[in-house]
Amino acid sequence: MIFTNSATVSKFAHMGTERGYGPEDVAIARVGLEYDPDPNASVPFGYVIGDYGPQDHETFSEGFHVLHNPWTRTPLSDGALDGFTQHRLQPDGRTLTTIRRPDFFLSQTWILQGEGGGNPVQTARRRVQQHLSGSGGAR
Repeated sequence: MIFTNSATVSKFAHMGTERGYGPEDVAIARVGLEYDPDPNASVPFGYVIGDYGPQDHETFSEGFHVLHNPWTRTPLSDGALDGFTQHRLQPDGRTLTTIRRPDFFLSQTWILQGEGGGNPVQTARRRVQQHLSGSGGAR
């Protein structure tokens, strides 16, 4: 079974602005809480989606989950649906979750316009970092 609650118009609008579509003075930022892989972590941490690097962008598969049926006659291979978070029931009854990309618990979409002809992405990052540092969730 495939599940997502993040295949939204806002996600696809953000993916488009990351790739240069839309007005040059507008940035769309997705912010919220993300899984923290630190084994000592007790809470998720704040993030800015798409803040990976100049050549790396948010992908369609981020936020998608595959729940594998252990009793199916034709199971998906391990390489199928790469980039999706995978959940597999183990023989002892526990669930093994494999996360290949960021996995988000919560997100908000912010639409921001550059200030005074400034770079809208820099404006977005500055505002998001101010928000995250004020909430104590920034990493």
